[in-house]
Amino acid sequence: MIRSPLALGGALVLVLPLTVHAQTTSKVIIGGQGSCASTGFNNPGLLDDGATPGEAVYTFTLDTLNSELTLVVDNTSPVTSGDPNPVITDVYFNLPSAITGISLTSQSGSGGAAPSYSLATNKKADGFGFFSVELSNGGGVSGGISNPSADTLGVPAGSNVVSPVTFTMELTGNLSGLTAASIVGTFSTSAPNKPAVAVAKFQAGGPMGASGFIAEGYCMTPATMTTLGTGCGATLTSDMPLLNTIVNVTIDSDAAFAPGWAVASPPVSSSIPFQGCQIWLNLSSPIVFSQFMTDMNGDHTVGVMNPSYWNQPDHCGLEFNIQAVVFHKGGPLPIGSITNGIFLQLGV
Repeated sequence: MIRSPLALGGALVLVLPLTVHAQTTSKVIIGGQGSCASTGFNNPGLLDDGATPGEAVYTFTLDTLNSELTLVVDNTSPVTSGDPNPVITDVYFNLPSAITGISLTSQSGSGGAAPSYSLATNKKADGFGFFSVELSNGGGVSGGISNPSADTLGVPAGSNVVSPVTFTMELTGNLSGLTAASIVGTFSTSAPNKPAVAVAKFQAGGPMGASGFIAEGYCMTPATMTTLGTGCGATLTSDMPLLNTIVNVTIDSDAAFAPGWAVASPPVSSSIPFQGCQIWLNLSSPIVFSQFMTDMNGDHTVGVMNPSYWNQPDHCGLEFNIQAVVFHKGGPLPIGSITNGIFLQLGV
């Protein structure tokens, strides 16, 4: 459980647990920088003419209270005036194993033809393996989802569904503890090349009517880790903060079997002096991400969050500081020991 602390009298004091909401939202950005395509034209993913990009934004909202998943598909493919802009004919995404069933209950567009997509499970997207869910217009380009800004389309007049398009689905299974991040953190299986969180099939793009499957873009920001200051009686080290991995941090102290907290906050430009030591946290918004007990050697290793959290596209480049405190007698501080700080930037 993540808890929020307050600073009182030179020490940190826990307050009430943070509220967990039944409805959560996460986005996946299809195409663009770092994306791959079934055609082999990558970064950005291009259709089979090697020239036409396909891009989209999938917005997932999971309502665990009502066992409902909403997906909004927005075709954002770059517009070149006079060139046919590709339409999306198939949508692929994954579900965590705790969700055992899914059915499509409604669909609506923002203009043009009414959407008429069907839902199937365990379907293959060329080049990216098998996905839990496929939403398909049934083949062909009629009924494809179009970019509302496109001035030219390569589909029969009036047959396109103008995005954004909203799909509402009913879920069965154990949704306890799941969030929208659980969906965007689940990858395809049996992929011949690279597994993906989500894929769009684009068709009728460019002068040649090109097509192709394109997956989400991958973060291009380099992962960064910087040690801040020196510890007072304890040290803190960290793995590189890579997307889609568990990032382990290790506290090294001389206090055996002592309680402690590992804390994260937004970065600060300078430290706060504290009884001859340094605090590298923003004390207006810290989060205790682990309450721990050191081992017989005074050490402890903990994973910072989890892959489903890191995988969210808007977390690429996220920056924060971490630091830890170990509570024990005989330390350099009345409360015990404080580690050095570490600056982390999520990336690849």
